[in-house]
Amino acid sequence: MWPIGGEEGELHCYWRVREKARKDGAEMIRCIFFGKRTLGLLLVIAIVTLLLGMGGTAKADAEKTYIEFIFDSSFSMNEEAERNKSRMDVAKEVMIDLISNLEDRPGLEVGLRVYGARNTQCDDSVLMQNFGPVSEVREKIIQVVRSLKPRGKTPIAYSLEQAARDFPSKDSRNIIVLITDGEESCGGSPCVVSATLQAQGIIYKPYVVGFAMTRAEEAKVSCIGTYYSAKDRRSLSEALSSIMKEVVEEPEIKPANLQVKVTYRDSDVTGDCRLELIRDGARAASFGTGSQVFRYSGEPGEVDLKVTYLGIVTVEKTVTSIKLNQGETTAVTVKLDDLLGTLRVKVRAGTRDVTAQAEASARNDRRELSLAPRGDVLTAVIPAGFYGVQAVYQGNKSQLAEVDVKAGEITDVTLTVDVPGKLVLVPTFDGRAVPTDRV
Repeated sequence: MWPIGGEEGELHCYWRVREKARKDGAEMIRCIFFGKRTLGLLLVIAIVTLLLGMGGTAKADAEKTYIEFIFDSSFSMNEEAERNKSRMDVAKEVMIDLISNLEDRPGLEVGLRVYGARNTQCDDSVLMQNFGPVSEVREKIIQVVRSLKPRGKTPIAYSLEQAARDFPSKDSRNIIVLITDGEESCGGSPCVVSATLQAQGIIYKPYVVGFAMTRAEEAKVSCIGTYYSAKDRRSLSEALSSIMKEVVEEPEIKPANLQVKVTYRDSDVTGDCRLELIRDGARAASFGTGSQVFRYSGEPGEVDLKVTYLGIVTVEKTVTSIKLNQGETTAVTVKLDDLLGTLRVKVRAGTRDVTAQAEASARNDRRELSLAPRGDVLTAVIPAGFYGVQAVYQGNKSQLAEVDVKAGEITDVTLTVDVPGKLVLVPTFDGRAVPTDRV
């Protein structure tokens, strides 16, 4: 920093930028000047930028996968496994094949820790290859594995503790793959250590491959994580390949399926409805009328359903927070019983039932609806509420009936129409009718 000027007007050169003058090639030094007040603002901006950068780094870490192989080089690996080959010979071959064929993937880094290769101490657990992209560490890991000689003990618990410190970030997908031919021999509690590290969020559940172990030995290490038993080269290779397939390869995302039906009073009205599927506030799919069932297949997650009933009136209902699970079919029945009611009307003229020849309507402050003939009644499925109901027969109207249509119920109404009658006069004489032409 180079000050220039007085106290209040003091300027400071906070950066010196070297640049070449294009014309004569001479080197110049250009200062960028800021006053004291501006400095405070710059510091705030710098801090915010740093924090944002840290947030970006955390997100990037969360998207990375780190796999640390913990390889057993204890003395027991000298024992014969198959065809005059020791356990170490077989394990080396399988490990080298695995690393040689492991694909280099974005966001994937691998490392190698070995115990028992140097001495017989219980702290003999060494990170032989730090994490790096597969293409960058492949040859080094292969060289290390080829050079290993079984010498020491089996400090599994200590190795797990040290491995937890090897991972660059707690926020990443940190995975341990342990290959061992024996149980803990240094008095540690590997199962407790593993459970603690998982609870702290440092590692995922480890993978453990037990090679040529007895059932009693397996029982003492299987609690460390997901356990695979291997007895020979083939089964050891299959175990590690299965682990890599699960850990490295992108899992197949099975679609989540949804089936939707719409009912009113236990009757299927799906065909009279329209459906919209809402995901994250936006329409993800839509279906028109005429379907016996709405079927959707897509990503897992929560969705909302918007059902529109298109009868003689339009009624909408939204069902929220429907959880769709991967590889499963979620069946949903949307009931409209809380929105709709049934109105049934019979019409009489005097003592006669004239429903078949009559018309009827229901109206409120929002709409007027015509009832349709069905069997021996006039009926309509309408929004629940208060209506004025009236019938018409031969141009004559009934009185307006006030009717409260209940949701999910059938409301029956009988309306009477007064029809004007005829007065017939018959002339008589002496109690007998007289022809009208003689009157």
